[in-house]
Amino acid sequence: MRAGSVFAGLAVLCLLSTAARAATATAAAPLSTPARDLLARFRPSVVQIRTFYGSNAAEASHGTGFAVMHGGVLLTNYHVVADAILYPQKYRMEYRTPEELTGAIQVLAIDVRDDLALVRATGIDPEPLEIRTDVPARGEHVYSLGYPLDLGYIITEGVANGLDEHTIEPRLYYSGALNPGMSGGPTVDASGAVVGINDSTSREGELLSFLVPARFVPDLLAHARSSLDPQAVTLEVTRQLQAHVKTMLGEIPAQWEVQAISGYRLPAKLAPYFTCYAGGDTDPNLPVHAQRMTCSTRAGLFVQEGLSSGDLFFEHTVLVSERLGPVRFANRLSSYAAGEAGDIEGSARHVTPYSCERETLKLRTLDVAVRICARGYRLYEGLYDFTATAVSLNQPLRGVVTSLNISGAGFDDGMAFIHRYLGALQWTP
Repeated sequence: MRAGSVFAGLAVLCLLSTAARAATATAAAPLSTPARDLLARFRPSVVQIRTFYGSNAAEASHGTGFAVMHGGVLLTNYHVVADAILYPQKYRMEYRTPEELTGAIQVLAIDVRDDLALVRATGIDPEPLEIRTDVPARGEHVYSLGYPLDLGYIITEGVANGLDEHTIEPRLYYSGALNPGMSGGPTVDASGAVVGINDSTSREGELLSFLVPARFVPDLLAHARSSLDPQAVTLEVTRQLQAHVKTMLGEIPAQWEVQAISGYRLPAKLAPYFTCYAGGDTDPNLPVHAQRMTCSTRAGLFVQEGLSSGDLFFEHTVLVSERLGPVRFANRLSSYAAGEAGDIEGSARHVTPYSCERETLKLRTLDVAVRICARGYRLYEGLYDFTATAVSLNQPLRGVVTSLNISGAGFDDGMAFIHRYLGALQWTP
């Protein structure tokens, strides 16, 4: 046997030995007593919530719900039941317990901004869970319950990390696993009190999940009706979406933070809930050098499958050239502007086509060519998506292309913010 083969064989033996020790340690490790006890204790109170399209026996989607009042009143996420609420003639809902009991569900109240829905399950009356309205201390162990990936009733263990301070609608950080199907389930402390409702996970990190704070539950319970009027659902959703955008725009201060780039002063991080990134070209041989900055709010709300609303995004690209002539540079600037079309999520069945207008504006310190586009929501009257793109016209070999997207705003609110944004663009040689 060659030396390389000997060492390879020893490496395999070491790996097998390590794996064996790890397996033995795992087998010998004690179960988490709080997790085991909580899983058993809340088994009757945490159910799966399923939606079905038409007469299909196969489910269209599923999530989790848990008892918050006697009489079969359950709490879940709005996004779990949204399609069934908006299209009751197409979808039906039912619950399923760990013992395979099933029954119908009726919606009592919705909170779109906090992604909550209150429903009543017929045929069961599980014990309600206690609601804890304060924010858990950072580092406190918490436990999430639900039905992930249709694999049954499970519990995950993690740590509370306080409130996310970069959102309009408050969310709790949970450094634990949440998987599809656990949405709407409870996250509880070691005593069993609900501190949050499972909501979402970050696609950009590991074990970074978000919970709706339980403090919003009592208010929703107070506004519960005997049933939610199907004719009033879209009006209520529209009202809540408009209120969300008004809050988002209203919390942007009068004095904006600006970024100076190559003689241009441009809107930057407008409020704490914005996240901004910047970068640029590094190759000194390029005929045109670009610097870019993007800022977004992460404030979008789920409305229904394929449609979110209530977000704001803007981007600047500043171009500078010492090698191109004015005509070639103007063409390059125009090509950047042509690529800055709106990319807000929304299919043709949810929104109308964009309607656009173009004009040249004389701002305080520079002229800009502007394209403003708007499209309406088909189901939610009075809500619009906006895109605005402005191209500077003041310099022959440098310029800026800036674009702004707003989703789900009232027409007057959206246009007022666009004019405010454009008015903030400046040239300061």
